[in-house]
Amino acid sequence: MKKKVAFFLVLIILILMFFINGCGLPEETVLEFSSEGCDRPPINYTSEGIKSTVWFGNNIVITAYAMINCAETVLDGDYEINGTRMTLIYKTSGCDPCTTCVCPVLLIYGFKYINYQDFIFELKQVYA
Repeated sequence: MKKKVAFFLVLIILILMFFINGCGLPEETVLEFSSEGCDRPPINYTSEGIKSTVWFGNNIVITAYAMINCAETVLDGDYEINGTRMTLIYKTSGCDPCTTCVCPVLLIYGFKYINYQDFIFELKQVYA
């Protein structure tokens, strides 16, 4: 009798876990974006563009450098996927008036629940 009760308790827990986790379906892709701007220039800056991509199962971390005007700030990050091309978007505040200096910013894009592909990455700046 105790074995039957224990079995049903385990079965109920497994069923609840199945439904709580979205019925076992893959999660929607989640982007976690951060940047370090002109107030903290990146260490070892070399040039603008994608610097590294590291896959961890269905997760990827991409680091890139971009040049922005010293009067701008990076507000947010986003992305677009078209086939095997992933466009990494960074939104800046724009500047009015702009200064004569530019500075490098470190952009970090962390994706969760993304299917592995041999992506071609590109950076794109948009203004708020």
